[in-house]
Amino acid sequence: MLEAREVIECFSRNGFSVYSGVPCSLLTPLIDRLIDPRAAAYYAASNEGEAVAFCAGAHLAGKRAVVMMQNSGLGNAVNPLTSLNAIFKTPVLLVITLRGEPGEHDEPQHELMGRITGEMLDCMGIAREYFPDSADKLSAVVDKAGRYMQREQLPFALILKKGVIRPNKAVRQPALKFRKSLSASPAAAPGSLTPRISRYEMLKTLVSQTRIEDSVLVATTGFTGRELYAIDDRPNQLYMVGSMGCALPFGLGAAVHLKKKVFVLDGDGAVLMHLGALPMAGRYGKGNLTHIVFDNASYLSTGGQATLSSSVDLCAVAIASGYKQVMAVDTLKDFQAALRLAHKRTKDTFILARVNQDAPADLPRPTIKPHEVLRRLQLHLRSSKR
Repeated sequence: MLEAREVIECFSRNGFSVYSGVPCSLLTPLIDRLIDPRAAAYYAASNEGEAVAFCAGAHLAGKRAVVMMQNSGLGNAVNPLTSLNAIFKTPVLLVITLRGEPGEHDEPQHELMGRITGEMLDCMGIAREYFPDSADKLSAVVDKAGRYMQREQLPFALILKKGVIRPNKAVRQPALKFRKSLSASPAAAPGSLTPRISRYEMLKTLVSQTRIEDSVLVATTGFTGRELYAIDDRPNQLYMVGSMGCALPFGLGAAVHLKKKVFVLDGDGAVLMHLGALPMAGRYGKGNLTHIVFDNASYLSTGGQATLSSSVDLCAVAIASGYKQVMAVDTLKDFQAALRLAHKRTKDTFILARVNQDAPADLPRPTIKPHEVLRRLQLHLRSSKR
C-alpha cells in the first residue's frame, strides 16, 4: 500500500507539477495532500472534461499535468480526450479510479463502468497501466508513462484500484470569501438588443489591438476559429476544432502559467455547454485572462439553430463566478473601449459581445493541422519568453 506523499513525490520527480480533477473517495488521500498549501498546485474543476482541457492548456504553457477522476467521470472527458488531446497531440497523465471493479462490492451506478473502463480507454487509443501498490513499481510505471507521453505526445492512464493508496489525515481547504465584481456594466435585458455588428468585424478589431509578442488568442470551434484564421493566421493564435465548450478551461490552464495576456474567444452555445468553467476562471485567474463571449443566440456554424442564451444573463453569471471586470457591448466602439480596459488593467475580464448572425461566405478552414498549430504556438511562447 502506498502513502499519498510517496505518490506525489514520485510524480514531482518526473516533472508533474499541475493537478486538476473532480474528487472520488479513492482519490481523497491524493487530493487532501495536494490542497495542502505547501504542496503542488491543485485546481478543482466542475467537470472532468474541464479538468482535461485545463491540463491541456497547462501543457501548452510548458507544464506536465495530472488529471484525476472517477471512472464514472470518464464519460464527461471523452470529448476533450478525443477531439482536443488526440487531435492536438497534447499529453496529460490520467489517474482514473476503478469503481465497480468486477468481483468487488460497490454502488450499483458503478457496475457497468467498472466493466468497461479499460475497454473505453482502449477504444480511445489511450495507453494504460494499473496503478502499482509499491513505491518502486510506481516509479517505474510513472517513468514509462512519462517517456510514452514525450514520445507519442498523447495521454497515458493509470487505473487506480481500491486499497492501493493508504488513507491519510484529512487536510481541508479553507473556505474562500465570495469575490464580488469590482467593475461591471449592467447587462441589458435578455433579447432587448438587435446587434448590428458582426463577430467578424469585432474579431478584426481584436486582431488589430493585440500584439503577437504579448498575447495569446484561443478561439472556440466552428466559425469563430475559422473567421480568426481568415483575418490573419498569426503564431500567437490557436483554433480549436471540436472539444466544444473547452476553450475557456484550456485558455485558463495556459493563462495561469503564462505572463502574457490570454484572450479566449468563445461562443454562447459553447460557454453554456461548460458553464462550470466560469467559476473555475473566477477562482484561479491570475489577472491576465480576457474571456470574450460572442453571443448571436445561435449555433451559426451548424445552420443557425437557436441557443438558450437569450434567456440567460451571462454577465450576471460571470459576476457571480468571480470575474473582476464584466462588460456587455453591442457596438464596435464599445468593444474597442472594453478591449482597451482589458489591456490596461490586470484583472480577469469577461466581455459579452452581442453580435448579429452574419458571417463571411466561403470561410476557409485552416490548412495547418491542429497539432502543428499548437506546436507553432509553443515555439512562439518559448521564443518570446512566455
